[in-house]
Amino acid sequence: MNVPCNNCGKEVWRSPSRLKKFRNTFCSKGCHNKYMYKEVSIKCDHCGIGFNKNLAKYLKAKSHFCSARCQHRFIRGVNHQNYNTVVIKCSQCRKDVARCPSLLRDNVFCDQKCYGDWVSENNRGENHPNWTGGTDESRRLRGTKEWADWRREVYERDDYTCQLCFLKGLELQPHHVRRRVDYPELTFDVGNGVTLCKECHYKTINKEHLYIEYFDNIMSVCNLFKNITME
Repeated sequence: MNVPCNNCGKEVWRSPSRLKKFRNTFCSKGCHNKYMYKEVSIKCDHCGIGFNKNLAKYLKAKSHFCSARCQHRFIRGVNHQNYNTVVIKCSQCRKDVARCPSLLRDNVFCDQKCYGDWVSENNRGENHPNWTGGTDESRRLRGTKEWADWRREVYERDDYTCQLCFLKGLELQPHHVRRRVDYPELTFDVGNGVTLCKECHYKTINKEHLYIEYFDNIMSVCNLFKNITME
């Protein structure tokens, strides 16, 4: 099928399928470049001032503006893509919240405070996305106030000093003289706790029974010294 070139008017043959695929027809690449670099005179869709615009950009765009300022002013209000908002309830305080349809989620909040309050109440335990079935008893105990108070009292009694290497300034850990598994009633007994550094604590793993007498002697000395100072 012979059709005229959009730039020079020369007739060229093009198949029907190609005519459906492409909007314009050109006899050569040179004609294509000359045609696309042409400028057309149009009016700004916002202020109405006339200006010249590249033909290629003109064909691609739906709206045309003489400046970025006119473009920003034009897309406000009803011309904005997110103008059609939906009013829904905040998932926490139940106030009305306006959101565009593209931003709708299972839970919507009016501000950051409501989001934080909702997460604190609902994203815990089995409802938390990282829930793996719960923690063991030891980890649960280490997060309680009773554990923190017991550990602090043990550290203060031992003057924040490891009772095996007698060094200060190391990473400290509380150690149960008699294992908590065997004596759960002594879990928060200060007399059953002793201060160890991380390295010395590692040495006592699975050897706790070998250190019971040694730590008992240390406790006896500490109690004796405490009684003397009180007198």
